[in-house]
Amino acid sequence: MSDSLTENVARLYRAGSEHSQQTKKLRKAVDQLLSWIKDNVPLGFQLPIGQIFPSGEFVFTCPTSTHEIKITIGEEHLLLDLQSFSGIIAYGFLDELSDSLEESAGSLESTSNTIESFLSTR
Repeated sequence: MSDSLTENVARLYRAGSEHSQQTKKLRKAVDQLLSWIKDNVPLGFQLPIGQIFPSGEFVFTCPTSTHEIKITIGEEHLLLDLQSFSGIIAYGFLDELSDSLEESAGSLESTSNTIESFLSTR
């Protein structure tokens, strides 16, 4: 019985350590992605889901509930919040963001061409 208990405790320890390591990796990945968004998406740009603030705080409403989630770069977060953020990534947030940025860039190009054309006739 003692061997079984020792094996179970060792298994629990390994599982807990693995869980902790994976949670740290997820936190780091979320921080890196939010840092990239904060640094590369223009301030005030309409994100497909949520909003990011200059402080690095990303606020969104979980699509599967009405729960508002706030994740701030460099801070500890609940695992549930990290999983919710991962869920919006899995369901296409980055594709939607890319589409929005490409559409905005096209609009800016069109506007700048119109302005340049107007100015060249003056």
